[in-house]
Amino acid sequence: ARTLHLALAGKEVLRFDSRHPRLTPAELVGERIESVVARGKNLLIDFGVTVLHTHMRMRGAWHIYRDSDPWRRPRRDAEIVIVTEPWSAVGFSIPTARWVRGAERGAPLPGLGPDLVDDSIDTARFVAAIRGLNEPLGVVLMDQGRLGGVGNVYKSELCFMAGVSPFAPCASVDDATLTALIENARRLLRRNLHTKVRTTRPDRGRPLWVYRRRDEPCFHCGTPIEMRHQGDPLRGQAIRSTYFCRRCQHVVG
Repeated sequence: ARTLHLALAGKEVLRFDSRHPRLTPAELVGERIESVVARGKNLLIDFGVTVLHTHMRMRGAWHIYRDSDPWRRPRRDAEIVIVTEPWSAVGFSIPTARWVRGAERGAPLPGLGPDLVDDSIDTARFVAAIRGLNEPLGVVLMDQGRLGGVGNVYKSELCFMAGVSPFAPCASVDDATLTALIENARRLLRRNLHTKVRTTRPDRGRPLWVYRRRDEPCFHCGTPIEMRHQGDPLRGQAIRSTYFCRRCQHVVG
């Protein structure tokens, strides 16, 4: 979002092309792009007359190019192209795209919880949102309706760093631990905003504590890292992999 904003904000749209199946045609040539901002995992491009909302999920991406630059992904994957001078923004394989118009512009993402990287948000607000819930901590951390910004990598890493089981209900975790976990989440998310590789450890050669380290020894105690799936599709939750150290996180069962 920051890169797109620096390249596009204030620029006149010279061409707008879309072949996204869920994006209705829009005449934007001559309009000026006001801003590009992130809200949790969502991207909002404000054209003044309308806002383009996209979500990349696991496969989508926005790239910035000059006219002479070769594209780093196949042109067949390009679904949205926004041309300005001198930069063009290209959206590749974007699963979610829609226009936000009219009264909806005031609150374009009503189901999204507060963004963890927002400086104006008080940690106590996040703790209050999840305190006392009987749902598993790992599932709650990824509920974007409660906390905007935590993904699958951070979910596993944060629970490990806090020494708590991702399968334990939130109600069983004390406020001090929840507060420390949320503060750590905000710190890591802010730190990794400016890097291409997400890190939670100081060793960049082995940047993560548990994520995708199944059967490898825990860096703290040597116990093999395990992986278990979490999420209930019947409740609208995606089934995601959760990595953990049984010993360090006191996982039972």
